[in-house]
Formats: sequence, C-alpha cells, structure tokens
Amino acid sequence: MRRSKHIKYTRWIKKEIITMRLKNMQYLICPMIILISLNICYVFVKTKSDTTRTYSPHIRLVSSKHKRFQNTFSTFSTDHALSEADTESQPDAAAGISYPVIITEESNKEPTSASGSQVRPFRCNSCFRHDFMYLIQNKDICSETNNDSVDLLILILTSHNNVYRRNGIRATWASISRNNTGHVRYVFLLGEVLRDQLMENVKLEAMRHKDMLMEDFRDSYTNLTYKTIMGLKWASLFCDNAKFVLKTDDDMWINVPEMIRLVKRNHLFLQSGALGACGRFDVIRDKRSRGYISFNDFPEPYYPDYCSGSGYVTSMAVAKQVYDISRHVPFLKFEDAYFGLCIDALGTVNLRYQRGCFYTGDYRKNLCILKSKYVLTCHGVPLPLIKKIMQAEC
Repeated sequence: MRRSKHIKYTRWIKKEIITMRLKNMQYLICPMIILISLNICYVFVKTKSDTTRTYSPHIRLVSSKHKRFQNTFSTFSTDHALSEADTESQPDAAAGISYPVIITEESNKEPTSASGSQVRPFRCNSCFRHDFMYLIQNKDICSETNNDSVDLLILILTSHNNVYRRNGIRATWASISRNNTGHVRYVFLLGEVLRDQLMENVKLEAMRHKDMLMEDFRDSYTNLTYKTIMGLKWASLFCDNAKFVLKTDDDMWINVPEMIRLVKRNHLFLQSGALGACGRFDVIRDKRSRGYISFNDFPEPYYPDYCSGSGYVTSMAVAKQVYDISRHVPFLKFEDAYFGLCIDALGTVNLRYQRGCFYTGDYRKNLCILKSKYVLTCHGVPLPLIKKIMQAEC
C-alpha cells in the first residue's frame, strides 16, 4: 500500500517538474521570437531605405484639418476625368512628353532611381511646350457687351460624349452668363479624338453655341493637364479682362451667385492666392488604383498642396503666372496636382481651403441647400435635380 502511494507521489513530482520546465521554456521562447521579429523588421527597413530616395526636408505629413476631405477626394480624384476617354489614352511617350535635363539650385544632374532609370525632375528649362493648334477657337467669348466687365470666367473640362451635360449646364447654372454676354463667361475645353463622327458633332455644337475650345492634343484621362493649361493659356490671351477664373468639370454643380460673392469678399487674397478644396495629399502607389503614379513619375511621398480640380478659383493675375511658369514644370498626368506643382514653383501664391467647396452633405431632402451660402461646388448632382434646384424657390 505504502509502495503504491510512493509510486503515485513520485509520478506526480515528475509531472510537476516537467510542467515547470515547459513554463520556463515559454518564458525563454517568447523573448526569442520577439527578438527575431525585430531583427527581420530592421533588415527590411534598412534594405528599403537603401533603395529609396531621401526626401527633401520640407516634406510634411498631411494636415489633419483636411484628412476627412482627403478620404473623400482620394476616390473622386481618380474618376473626375469625364467619361470619354480611356479608350483614347496613350502613354506619355506617344504624346511626345519627355523629361529633359533638370535645372535646379541644388544640382545640374538628373535624379535617378535605385535602378538607374530617370526620375521626373522638379524643375526644367522650357520642357513643357504647349504649342498645339486650335481646332475650335472662340476669341469673342470674353468680348465686352454693353460695357459689362467680366467678373468671372469659368473653364469647364468636358469630353465629346457629354453633350447632355453641356446642354444641362447651359440651361442651368451657366445661364447666368446670358449666353456669354453678362458679367460671367464660360467655355468648355476639349482635346482631339480619333472618332470622326464625334469630332463632327462637337464642331457643329461649337458653331451653334460658340462656347467651346479645342486643341489638337489627344483627349484622354492622362491628358487633362493639357486641357487645364490650354484654358489658362486661352484666358491669358483672349480673356484677360476677366477679374477671376474658376476651373471646374462638367459633372459639377456650381453655385455661381455665391461664387461671385466669395471672390468679391476675397478680392485681395486672390491676387496672390487660390481658394477651393485645398490640402496636401499623399501620392498613390497602389497599382490597382486609377490614381496610381510610379516613383519615376513622381518621387516624393506627398504632392505639394493643391486644390481639387472639381472647382478652384483664383485671379486672372495668378492664372497668367501659372501658365507662364508651367513651361518650366515637367508634365504630370493629374491636372489638379500639376496646378499645385506650378503654384509651388512660383513660391508666391497661397492656397486656402474654402468651406463649401466639394460639398458632400445630403441635399436630396432640401435642394435649397445647394443654393445656400454653405455650398459652392458639389460633385455628381444628377441633371434632373440640377434643373429642380434652379426652379426651386428658396
């Protein structure tokens, strides 16, 4: 009996010893796993830093003030380019875009990536040539009628298929222009497409309404920058009597009366500034995104501050400066970010976030909100609703 108890006691002791050893091994294994993980992370980070460009000291994190807007805009910015087009798109080389030798204060050498391939320079010497020919020209859009001065010129990016949008704009928020004879003037901006029927239709539309402009670059999502610079060039040459310039797209609602009140209130600021849904946005490296851009095309992690291309306003003086400096700023396919690069190159123009630009609130239960002082621009408002908004007594 005693021997049986002794055997059981011995077995219990051995079991306890084994349990204690296992616990002690756990205390040793966990720190070892942590150390190994830290070493792996260190090697990964070090390897990545060795193959990544050292960024300039002026780069800063995205302002938390605009973070909520950025989350909304990051989706929109890759899809605001108007419906035509991706079938008409071409790579940069086919469009005749090249990256010449960089000329900067720091170095006269071209930056290179880790692989040795050329990286987009930040400045250049007359590398962005905008010498396209006009296929549709309307020099008289801004001619003064009845001694009216032009308070606001609206540049509207559009595409050939969107005739229903253009007609909707003419009948609604652009009707304040009185067919381009009032204090507000507008013009639709297009490039060239290969479809003869579309080109013919647009030319007939332009002859009828006399509110369109076209140059012979390829109309595509990746060439929106050419459209914007075309508009600024044309404004500088043929509409310099306008006090302010608003750039927008044909899928936007613009509260024009409130926009006019805004520019008048901010007259002094706009002589060296721009207002809109402005902020700092990070560069998208996800190849699945339409907003993707490679390291070679833009090597910094953030773009300089810029305003959403859905709608920003500035003075004619700033519009001229941006057009003038653009020839020294290498091409970038995102037109609003490119506008910000030109602003950054100037160094004398300030951008300011304006509440009411890119309104994202619910307006369907009360359409009058879009005609109120709280809304300046709104994306994606259906055309039937725009007509109802114009008719609403608010």
